[in-house]
Amino acid sequence: MKLSMQFKNNFVKTLNKSVETNQKPAGGFLIAHFKRYIGKNMKIKIVKQLSLFLICSILLSACNSETSKQQDKYSVDIAPTVYVPDQGVALSKFPSKSNLVKTIKVLDYLDIGGIDWNATSSAKWLTVTSSGLSGEYMTLTADPSLLAKDTLHETNIYLVSNYEGVESIEEITVTLWISASDLPEIREFAASYTHATADPVRPYVYLTDETDTIDIFNLYTGNLIDSLTISNGTGPTSTITEHAISNNGKYIFLSDTANNKIVRIALDDYSDVMTFDNWARLIEFTRVDGYPVLVTNEGYAIDAITGKKFNTTTPILDHANYAISASLFGNRYCILNSFISPYSIDCLNISFSKVDHDISTVSLGDVSHESAGYNGKDIALNADGSIAYIAQGNPYEFTKVSIDDTGVNIIGSLPADAYPGSVEIGPDGQLFGSITSYFGPHDIWIYDKNDSLIKMGYVSEEATVVLDRALTVSGDGSVAVLLTDDPKVVFYRSY
Repeated sequence: MKLSMQFKNNFVKTLNKSVETNQKPAGGFLIAHFKRYIGKNMKIKIVKQLSLFLICSILLSACNSETSKQQDKYSVDIAPTVYVPDQGVALSKFPSKSNLVKTIKVLDYLDIGGIDWNATSSAKWLTVTSSGLSGEYMTLTADPSLLAKDTLHETNIYLVSNYEGVESIEEITVTLWISASDLPEIREFAASYTHATADPVRPYVYLTDETDTIDIFNLYTGNLIDSLTISNGTGPTSTITEHAISNNGKYIFLSDTANNKIVRIALDDYSDVMTFDNWARLIEFTRVDGYPVLVTNEGYAIDAITGKKFNTTTPILDHANYAISASLFGNRYCILNSFISPYSIDCLNISFSKVDHDISTVSLGDVSHESAGYNGKDIALNADGSIAYIAQGNPYEFTKVSIDDTGVNIIGSLPADAYPGSVEIGPDGQLFGSITSYFGPHDIWIYDKNDSLIKMGYVSEEATVVLDRALTVSGDGSVAVLLTDDPKVVFYRSY
């Protein structure tokens, strides 16, 4: 039987998607084959051409054969929504370096492009592309000339669509920091921390040391902003390890290994604290088709709003996996497995359905143990998930991996030294990588999005090293934060 789906002609374009099957249609058949389109919408209007079978499939995900009718064509009027992966944008101005322009892509749930949008901002210092179509880019340009220096300026952009039925408003938070002086090449202070996460919007970094405390520092001044203690009531004292932060900087998620819970804190005033009963050792925030999700290494994904597990399980892959990374666009994530050396990398496409409020994943295969390096340490995906970089003990380089629907393949590497331990992607696609080097001469490298070297430096002292997976990058890309075993915290200027 051949089934085709035709989107309403007065939308953007007509799409016909067909599948061949010899099986009798059962409940959820169309969802299984057209989920990419049915699932990505805010509202579904069922028009009179629909059969009872399709109505049951969409609303109940189950139909029995007595109520089902086979038809050749189904028409669905889908009211789409538009969104941007970069829900938070950090801009800055220093005497010798400006980060005043940002270009971000506007997406839609149907992934077909051509949905109109309009953007507005009330800030006089920010100019925004006022309109366009999904699949196109929005440009933000800041004018610092009339603003106070050494102060954080903040505004919001509101993105809406005029297409009939679109109900959501996308909010983008934009900040601007204007500095009277350049950042020092290195700013450091003695302190013991094990995990660091930079805010994508504010010039802050969140540091923990596997206790119940999280310290917040200003990346530009080095000042301690605040210190929070995580309380678990009558349970054991919290042990905070892994962090994840939302794209707009609104929430931070903390993995509490002592209580097997995830703690979510609202970062505007720290008063909104929510504890998720579901826990994972590795967590990574992303917006899958615009919906907030925590992907994990535990065989499931977590709803970042409710804290509940999604129904669909995801591959556990390897209980000893070492690192996880998700793309900014929310379409893909990868897990680095280092239980056996050489390591392996497993990558999956991920999508979200608003019909059944669930995620689905498709494995893209892996870089096998036979072709990978040794002692895998860290992994970082670029914005659209097409490229991953790997830090591993051997070879002494940052391995570059290509990822698409056909598979996962090593395509090159960027020079480093012994022994790579961390990789991070900056806001403009730069690669930041660090190594554990006791005697230098370098332990951090910065490459641009075209793999050209920008800068390399030495932040640890002789007989000390940068910790593995202890590197994070400021929202504007001007500062890299590294943790060493001295112990100390290092703010390294990237320009």
